[in-house]
Amino acid sequence: MTSGETYEVEVKNGDEREMVLDGPLYLRILISRVKIDSSSTVSYIQRTLPELDNYMTSGDNNVNT
Repeated sequence: MTSGETYEVEVKNGDEREMVLDGPLYLRILISRVKIDSSSTVSYIQRTLPELDNYMTSGDNNVNT
């Protein structure tokens, strides 16, 4: 069993149980979250980029609006 908040893994040795910090587990979770965020960002850009021409025209091509 793992703890998502502290990135600990339960290690069993016979009847003894111990919670151990797991750096690779933490890294894996970070990478998966970054990948999800990146995929969402790419999808958003792909959906909104075709609307850029209309947006720029509506603001008289002023990039500060």
